[in-house]
Amino acid sequence: MKGTIFIKGAWENNLKNVSLSIPKYKLVVLTGPSESVKTWW
Repeated sequence: MKGTIFIKGAWENNLKNVSLSIPKYKLVVLTGPSESVKTWW
């Protein structure tokens, strides 16, 4: 789909096999438990 970023089967720390779609040109906020590491390069 145009205007959407797809992530399929991502693995990072305690997240395993995560798939999601993120709309382009929209404000997107990712949150998690306070103990989790939320670092994005």
